Amino acid sequence: MTGYDLNHGALEYARRRLAARRLRATLHRDAMQRWRRRWRFDLAYNLVSSFKYLASDEDALAHLGHVGAMLRPGGVYLLGLHLTDYADRSAHRERWRARRDGLDVTAVIETGPPDRRRRIEAMRARLTVRPEDGGERRRFETTWTFRTWGPRQLQAVLDAVPVLELVAVHDFRYRIDEPIRYGGEQLDHLLVLRRRPEQRGTGR
Repeated sequence: MTGYDLNHGALEYARRRLAARRLRATLHRDAMQRWRRRWRFDLAYNLVSSFKYLASDEDALAHLGHVGAMLRPGGVYLLGLHLTDYADRSAHRERWRARRDGLDVTAVIETGPPDRRRRIEAMRARLTVRPEDGGERRRFETTWTFRTWGPRQLQAVLDAVPVLELVAVHDFRYRIDEPIRYGGEQLDHLLVLRRRPEQRGTGR
């Protein structure tokens, strides 16, 4: 397995988890639109809307081109992201809570209405960590912007990378026997992209 991230902390965390489980992987510090290696892979994946950190269509094209170039013919790229409903002008809030290793953690993620002209949506994540032994409660907050992708906008980018073909779409339940319709009412999309056997990939 090979992976990459721009954040040093994320990479070190991954290395510690790998070492604790006596697993091996090659990790690199790099960006999605630049990462390019001579190796060939049968499977690549990018889940939970990380694709939306790419700030422009040009960066998205570069990323998809690199992935297509690194996949073996017939190889699969799993791309997961939430599509944008520009008609929805409301803000959304998602909350989850979990307990582990003596900590009670609550996470709240808020998404602002999408800006269709600028193609961005404001994001805010708040994390509250409470030790179950009554220790000090800690709070963290992060804000950032995502690039928005409506069905037509994403389809136009996919069409510009002919080495990859869309062969199936699922939602975030990841049930292989329950595909969904691309661009339908379900906004969370897991795209199954396959490198076409008859073409050679060229990175952008």
